[in-house]
Parts: sequence; C-alpha cells; structure tokens
Amino acid sequence: MIYALFAGLSLALANNSVSIEKGEEAPFAGILITREKAIEILSTGFEDTLVTKHNLETQKEYCELNLKLRTDLSDAKISGLSKEVDYLESAIARRELFIEKGDRKIGKSANFVAGLLAGSVISIGVLWASNTVLTGGE
Repeated sequence: MIYALFAGLSLALANNSVSIEKGEEAPFAGILITREKAIEILSTGFEDTLVTKHNLETQKEYCELNLKLRTDLSDAKISGLSKEVDYLESAIARRELFIEKGDRKIGKSANFVAGLLAGSVISIGVLWASNTVLTGGE
C-alpha cells in the first residue's frame, strides 16, 4: 500500500498528473475534478490570456499611432516656426539695408529741412488763398 502511494506520488510529481479510476484512493491530498471541468477551467484561463493579450496589443497600437500623430504635428509646427524665423531674418536684413541706403542718400537733417520748407510753403499758400477768398480778390 505504501509502495503504491509512493509510486503514485512519483508519477504525480513527474507528469504533474495522475490517472485515477473511480473508487481508488488518491495518492495525494487535494480536489479531483473531471476532465471536462479541467478543460473548461484551462480554456477559460487561456481565453482570458488571449483577451488580455489582444487588449495589450490594441493599447500598444493606439500608443504608437498617438506617438506618430504627435511627432508629425510637432514636426509640422517646427517647420512652420523655422520658415517664420527665416522670413523675419530676411525682413530684418532688408530693413537694415533700406536704412543704410537711406542714410547715405539723404541725411536726417536734410529731410527735416525739406519737410519744414514744404510745410511753410503750403501754409503760406493756404493763407494767401483763404485771404483772397475772404476779401473777394481785392
């Protein structure tokens, strides 16, 4: 009897399963279930594993697509800002060139004097015209 117990135990440890007929003593302590119930338990666990794997793959795919979208948007924003910086640099260069040319052609004081003379001539002309109209040309 003890020999059979040890033989059954060695079989149980070696194969992780022991075949027992109805009415026989089990060589271990525990719960015995039918083959159909074992298949159901194992398949449910396997199904849960597949569902979990699918959910993880879906989540991974979502994260990859989200990363690609954000990367593309960042690249587009960087490109746009780069073009804006280039435009502003060329505008500054053109403005500096315009200022340099303007300073060489006519000095600031010459512009002031010309503006003052033009303003004076226009003011005198307006006064003369209004005086002529008011006095009736006398």
